[in-house]
Amino acid sequence: MSIDDLQSIFEGRKKSWDGGETIVLILPPPKSEAMNTLAAKVFKKSDPADVARFYLKAIFQQAFVYPPKSAGTTEKAVAEVSQNEGAIAVVDAGEIDDKKSVRIIKVNGL
Repeated sequence: MSIDDLQSIFEGRKKSWDGGETIVLILPPPKSEAMNTLAAKVFKKSDPADVARFYLKAIFQQAFVYPPKSAGTTEKAVAEVSQNEGAIAVVDAGEIDDKKSVRIIKVNGL
């Protein structure tokens, strides 16, 4: 997957996977390295709070089929992805204990 693809997903322009499942966003913990990466690499923002502001505005404008969920920990993000068909989260693959419960997608440029 490319950064552009990930950007399209997390900005809400791509709303479903190629198989038709609705995309469900699971946001990384607010003060995590994954959130910093999402802000810097996907949103091109230096402040992760800008990502939160983007989602508040997008939710108000009903830009997403399902509003993004916020995970308090990496473990919770992985659990949400494993329990929700079509869900995606940005996490450090090295922090995933049960790699069989989720599909890991490498993003070129991260």
